[in-house]
Amino acid sequence: MASFGPAPLFTNHVDLGSILSGKLATEKSPTAVSAYPIATGSSVFGIKYDGGVLLGADTLVSYGKMARYPNVPRLFQVNDTTVITCSGDYADFQHITSLVERMQIEEERTQNEVVMQPRSLHRYLTRYLYNLRSKFDPKWTNIVVAGLQDGEPFLGYISMIGLAFTEDAVTTGLGGAIALPLMRKMLDQNKGKRLTFEEATKIMEESLKLGFALDCVAYPKYQIANINKDGVQMGKPETVSLNWKYVKNFDATL
Repeated sequence: MASFGPAPLFTNHVDLGSILSGKLATEKSPTAVSAYPIATGSSVFGIKYDGGVLLGADTLVSYGKMARYPNVPRLFQVNDTTVITCSGDYADFQHITSLVERMQIEEERTQNEVVMQPRSLHRYLTRYLYNLRSKFDPKWTNIVVAGLQDGEPFLGYISMIGLAFTEDAVTTGLGGAIALPLMRKMLDQNKGKRLTFEEATKIMEESLKLGFALDCVAYPKYQIANINKDGVQMGKPETVSLNWKYVKNFDATL
């Protein structure tokens, strides 16, 4: 039936409330996967040492605040020199890892087994995430790229909006407030010298302990990857052995 009421004052307008709630993305683009995060991973940690890099992450993917998937590896080995990990939406991370895997296969097929280097992958993912952010369809994930290039350890961070940098110690999420001060304190005490493998392993384990103790969506089971001149060594999942008296003295530790 025809309507004879007054015409709307504005047509084809954008409802800001729909954008903020994520409704617009699902109505206009049913295949959109990045309207908002659903299943997420917590903080990840990375630190350089003399001759290599360590990456650490727990094995939990949470559905909201519910510990829904407790045995999910969040460290992805790209090749013999590079590993990536992330915090944030795990589905977005799966999409990124499948993209990286296809790129690696294509390079091996067309360039006589030339492997993807960590620095070039870091730059590529920076531009990829910035491009998606510029289209207002970001990946809800913060990525850490670690590896060995030309004999030197590489450790880089990329935020969901394409902000990127390289550093000797990197964390994501709440880990930036929990463990990064501890890592920087250890690096400063060395007065510019690289940590030994044993020192880096100790600080990585301490960071994972603090993450589990102080982050409500962290998990006691974790995995550590070691990247050095011998390649990538993926550690088996281990469980945090935590003394809660240690957490009580957290402020004094920092």
